[in-house]
Amino acid sequence: METSFLAFDLGAESGRAFVGLLQEERLLLDELDRFPNEMVCVSEHLHWDIHTLFIRIKKSISLNLREAASSHPVSESIPRRYRVSEHEHRR
Repeated sequence: METSFLAFDLGAESGRAFVGLLQEERLLLDELDRFPNEMVCVSEHLHWDIHTLFIRIKKSISLNLREAASSHPVSESIPRRYRVSEHEHRR
């Protein structure tokens, strides 16, 4: 049985959305979306623009739903460098 997950990596300068597909003992990762994480100044302090991040996260969720509905399985589009077996992941 295959199980898929949607994960987000929010960094200081950018964010990424990944689809992870668990097949038997292998984890396959596919970068679905990448977006900037720009700071905003509020009361002379820098903060993440949480409103824009929320919009981008919702967009990534929509992209994931479209990908899941397509006839092409996610694993066919995953670059080999992102493929990790369970054994390698535990190291």
